[in-house]
Amino acid sequence: MLTSKIFMLKPGCLFLLPPVQKRLIMKKYLLYIIIILAFIPGCKKDRPTGANGLIIGKWSFLPTTYETYTNGLISHTSTQYYTLTDYAEFKSNGSFQSQSNGTTYFNQYSILGDTLIFDNINKVKIKTVTENSLSYYSRSEINATQYRITTFNFKK
Repeated sequence: MLTSKIFMLKPGCLFLLPPVQKRLIMKKYLLYIIIILAFIPGCKKDRPTGANGLIIGKWSFLPTTYETYTNGLISHTSTQYYTLTDYAEFKSNGSFQSQSNGTTYFNQYSILGDTLIFDNINKVKIKTVTENSLSYYSRSEINATQYRITTFNFKK
């Protein structure tokens, strides 16, 4: 009896299959579908975690502070303010772009622990990084008795 048959269409091939072969083919295709569906969630792009993930995005500048120390004591403090259009943007591919006072800068960055490294040369320490705030600082020696700490602050 030919009541439970399936047609297989392939280029140059059109034929009827008996019920036993039909079940085998259906199980085979069901197995392929299950395997494919099992790998689909694994294709999702992972977002970096920790500071690497939190730092990604466009940040607005908040005032930058400059503190000069002489013999370990603060001897001078100044503040730099920015316009509403000034920004810094960290991208997931390791590129960095900022605009400050009408000048645009392009760099590469990486993060190693609590150190943010620009162009593999300039290193700053991350003070805080959350979803909405970022602060990092650098220390530069002025002479044997003086150094300056510059703290950059941002918000999303």
